[in-house]
Amino acid sequence: MVKNIFILFGFLTFLGTSCRTAKETTDGKTAYESKQYIFAAELLQKEISALKTTEEKVEKTLLIARAYKNSNQPAEAVKWYEKNIALKENPDVIFEYALELKRNEDYKKAAIVFEKLMAEDVDFAAECRRNIEICKLAEVWMAESKSAKTVNLEAINSAQSDYAAFKLKDGSLVFTSDKTEATGDIKYKWTNEKYGDLYIAKKNGAAYASPMPFDATLNTNYYEGAACFNKENNVIYFTRCGSDGPKSDFCAIFKSSWDGANWSIPEVQPLLSDTCNVGQPFLSRDGKTLFFTSDFIGGFGGRDIYFVAVNADGTLSEPSNAGTAVNTEQDEMFPTLDENNNILYFSSNGLTGLGGLDIFKASKEKNIWKNVENMKYPINSGADDFYLILDKTKPSNDQDTVLKSGYLTSARKNGKGMDDIYSYQLFLQNNFVLVVRVVTKTYANPEDPKSDIIGKAILKDAKVELTSNKTLAQLTDANGITKFDLDKEMDYIIDASKPGYLKKSTTTTTKNRRDANRTEVVINVEIELEKIFTSQDIEISNIYYGLDSTQLRPESYPALDTLLALFRENPDITIEIGSHTDSRGSDAHNLKLSQGRAQSVIDYLISKGIAAERLIAKGYGETKLLNNCGNNVKCTEEEHQRNRRTTFRVISQNVNIESKE
Repeated sequence: MVKNIFILFGFLTFLGTSCRTAKETTDGKTAYESKQYIFAAELLQKEISALKTTEEKVEKTLLIARAYKNSNQPAEAVKWYEKNIALKENPDVIFEYALELKRNEDYKKAAIVFEKLMAEDVDFAAECRRNIEICKLAEVWMAESKSAKTVNLEAINSAQSDYAAFKLKDGSLVFTSDKTEATGDIKYKWTNEKYGDLYIAKKNGAAYASPMPFDATLNTNYYEGAACFNKENNVIYFTRCGSDGPKSDFCAIFKSSWDGANWSIPEVQPLLSDTCNVGQPFLSRDGKTLFFTSDFIGGFGGRDIYFVAVNADGTLSEPSNAGTAVNTEQDEMFPTLDENNNILYFSSNGLTGLGGLDIFKASKEKNIWKNVENMKYPINSGADDFYLILDKTKPSNDQDTVLKSGYLTSARKNGKGMDDIYSYQLFLQNNFVLVVRVVTKTYANPEDPKSDIIGKAILKDAKVELTSNKTLAQLTDANGITKFDLDKEMDYIIDASKPGYLKKSTTTTTKNRRDANRTEVVINVEIELEKIFTSQDIEISNIYYGLDSTQLRPESYPALDTLLALFRENPDITIEIGSHTDSRGSDAHNLKLSQGRAQSVIDYLISKGIAAERLIAKGYGETKLLNNCGNNVKCTEEEHQRNRRTTFRVISQNVNIESKE
C-alpha cells in the first residue's frame, strides 16, 4: 500500500514539520502536494467539469492518475492515465502509464506500450527493454504458478490496511492494522486512515477469532507496527513513530518484556542515528541477531536492510549493512528469516519483479547474503508484496505435499482492504531430470581387451532410448551426455547403443524420490558399453562341468544368465561359444569333449529363449593353449586350469540406430 514512501514500510516522514499541524486544504492540487492523495483525487475530479482549456485538463487528469498511483489503486490510475494521454501524448507520462499497467498485472498491454515507446523515444530504450523482459517473465511465472497458493485471511483483514503478521507459539497472529478502532484520532492525510496499532487474532480451532488490540501499554495515539517476538514470546520488538511534543519525529525500534502479567514500558533501542528512520525489526530464532530497515544516509540508497548482534545481556552491537546482493539504490525492507537463520526473506522495488514491491529470498554463505531469488507468482503480484514469514518448513510425512507455508502481506487486486494478510502454501513440486552419460573402457592396447584397463572414454553420438509408457530417443553430445525430463512416480528403462559396441540396458525410477530441499531433482546414470572385438575371445568366468563330462553343473547357471541380458539387449548379434581343454588326454578326445561342452552351453541358452540361429558351438580342444603346458610338458594344476575355459565371441552384428515408434 503506497501511502507514502515511508509509511508503506512502517515509517513516518514529517517533511520538517509535525503531521499533526498539517493545514487543511480546499483545492485538489494543494491536497496532492501535501500528499493527501485520496482527498486530492476526490477534489480534482470535482474541479474537472469546470475546466475550459485542454492544458488545464491535462494537468488535472495527470494529478488524478498520480494520486491513484500513490494511493495504490492501479486500476483507477490506469483509467486516468489513459484519459490524460488521449488529451496529450507525453513520453514521461506514457512510461508511467505502462508501469501502472504492469502493477495492474496487464502484462501483455504493458509490453505493447513499452515496445511502442522504445521505438519512438531512444531515451527510454533501456528501461523499456528491461520492463518488456519483466513482463514476459511475469507471464511465464503466472503460467507456472501451480506450485503455490495464496488465500486472503478475510476474518482478520479489514477495509483498511492490515499487514506484517507474526505468528506466536499458540498459533495467534500479531499484526499491524489501521482499523478505524485504532487508538487516537490522528490520520494519514494521504490515505485518510488512522495510524496503525498492534492487534492480535487468537487461533480458534482451524480459524481465527476477531482481532483485538494487542496491549494498551504498547499501543499509543501514534504509529506502532511491524512487530516481532523472541522464541519464548516474552520479548517484543516493534516500530513506533511519533511522540508528544512539537519536534519532528523519526521512527525507532522499541523493546518490551512480559513479566507473566504485564508488558513493560517500551524502551527505544539505540541503532544508527536519531536523525534517520529505523523500523521493521525481525529477531532470529536463536535470539542472537536483530534485522531491521533504515533510510540511514550511509546506505546504498533508499531504504536498506541492516542487522545487529544481540548480546547476552540484551544490548545491541554495532549494526552492519546486509550488503549489495540484497540492497539496491531503491528500497529494501521487511526482513524476515527462516527457522535456521540461513534464508533471508525481504521485499524490494529495486530488483527485477512483477511490479511494486516483490518478495525475494537470499541465502547465507560465510556470513554474506547472496544468491537472491524472486519468490515468483503467486507469492508476488503486480502490486506491493511484503513481510513473508514461515510457520512450516518441510512436509510432515511422506504423503504431505505442502513443502512450506506461512503468511505474507499484499496490496494485490480483489483484496478486502488496502493491504491484506494472506496465508500461503508452497507445494512440493519436484522436477525430475535424467542425465545419462555413456562411456566405454579404454585399454592399454586399444585392440586387445585383455590388456590393462587404463580408464574410461566418453562416447559421442551414442543412442539413448528412454522407455516408460512411450519411448524417446536422443544422441549423446560431445561430452557423452544426454538429458531427459522425467514424470513423477514413474519407472523407466534406459537403453544405450552405438555401432561397434554391445548394447546395454538399465533402469531408474522417480518413485519415492521426492526431495523437499530442492525443486529440481537430478538423477545421474552412467552406462558403460563394451566395445565389440570380433577377433578376440571373451572369457566367461565360473563355468563348471562334471569330471571328463559335457554336463553343465548348476553353479554355472548364474554366469550364463548374464549372457541372456546381452542377447536381449542386442537382438542382432550372433555369438560363438567356444570351449577349451588342457593338453592332458588325446587330442581327438579333447576336441570331442570341448565340442560337447560348448553345445551344452548353447542348449542352456536355447532353453532360456535365445534363438538357435544366433548361437554357434565351437570346440577347440587343446588347440589354443594360453601357456606352454602342451603334450608331455610338466605343469602345475593351476597352469592346466588356466587352459580349461569357456569363451564367447561376437561374430556378426547389425545394430539398428533408427528411433523406435
